[in-house]
Amino acid sequence: MAAKNPAEADHRAALVAFGQRVRQLRHEAGLTQVELAEASGIDRAALSTIESGKRDLGVSKVFPLAAALGVAADRLFATSPGETVDGRLD
Repeated sequence: MAAKNPAEADHRAALVAFGQRVRQLRHEAGLTQVELAEASGIDRAALSTIESGKRDLGVSKVFPLAAALGVAADRLFATSPGETVDGRLD
């Protein structure tokens, strides 16, 4: 379904980028979706929809997800490895 306005398109793009980042970090950690779901307290089906960019992760789940991945929460929002949200490199 096409976005109806620029803000909606930006939101969709952000969800997709976030999901790709979660999947990348999960792979780097050597975890399956089931393992990450158990470690983070997020349902496996929900995790799948997050990784595919179809679900918005509530802020209350960001920190448990980051902890389960072994990274700081801001790494979930970085666009490249080692980058923090403000663009600095670790």
